Amino acid sequence: MRLEQMDCNNCGAPLEVPENVQFARCAHCGSRLRVHRDTSVHYTEVLDRIEKSTQRLEGEVRALQLQLELRDLDDAWEKERQGLMLKDEKGQLRVPSRDAGFGILAAMAAIAVVIGIMVLAGGASAEMCFLVLVGGIVGLGVAGYQQNKAAAYYRAETAYKAKRQLILRRIAAARAPAA
Repeated sequence: MRLEQMDCNNCGAPLEVPENVQFARCAHCGSRLRVHRDTSVHYTEVLDRIEKSTQRLEGEVRALQLQLELRDLDDAWEKERQGLMLKDEKGQLRVPSRDAGFGILAAMAAIAVVIGIMVLAGGASAEMCFLVLVGGIVGLGVAGYQQNKAAAYYRAETAYKAKRQLILRRIAAARAPAA
């Protein structure tokens, strides 16, 4: 078996490598080496550097895939968010608020108190009491609708934010240097 003279690509120590061997270990520094042979050149390459570079590139590719996943999540949330929002009197979309439902309930309670006082004082007609009762029922319906829309919005937003944080952590992990 013929030996070829080469140098370690890591420390420069001389190596004697059998001509049919593709991998070797430097006796001086212990580096794992890949032996390259061309018609005019024979040299070694440190495998650990190649592996680290490959791992880094794989991490970057994974991070890019996760960034695309994040963009898709953001796009899907924006579409879902539009469907969960309410239109105000000017036609502008707004986030449903739990406070709005409570405000409607508070207003209905205040009106009921005023009507109750008027009934007790004898100043309210049956028609007025009926109209206030109908208005109260409608107000309760609107308040319930507001509460349901707000609850659905905040549940969806919480789920979206949790998924987003998970993807961001996965991107950071993919970019972390390999040990």
